[in-house]
Amino acid sequence: MEFKVLINKSLPIVKSAFLDSDCKLMNKLLPFGCGILKFKGIRRRARISVHTWFFKTYHFKIVMCNSTDALYYFHIINEDSLPFGIKLWTNRYKIVKTKDGCEITNVVEYTTKNIALDKILSVFINMMFIMRKLKYKIFFLFKK
Repeated sequence: MEFKVLINKSLPIVKSAFLDSDCKLMNKLLPFGCGILKFKGIRRRARISVHTWFFKTYHFKIVMCNSTDALYYFHIINEDSLPFGIKLWTNRYKIVKTKDGCEITNVVEYTTKNIALDKILSVFINMMFIMRKLKYKIFFLFKK
């Protein structure tokens, strides 16, 4: 699944929001009741720990990171099993400089190894990422 959103802010501002060690943006993007426990920045092999309303912590790692003057890219995968039987979760972020600001592209892939469950989860994951577009807009509306 691919989700795109245009942001009316420069690439350095958007990039700094993703790199913020206080995780303000990352915490806003997570579903209600979830939060970042451990985050030491976006760099290759860095780990991100996320707590959920299930009182469980899930670990992700950054497997690739690339940055230029016009592009910022990073790729996050899960390190262990996730809720609802998700075995693999991969999330690619690409932030590209545009004429009026930048475009954030988020490509999400996942599998439970069960086609029926994957289709059911796709409805909820789509809703979560459609809401995330609005969260990006609101967050960057007040970002300087």
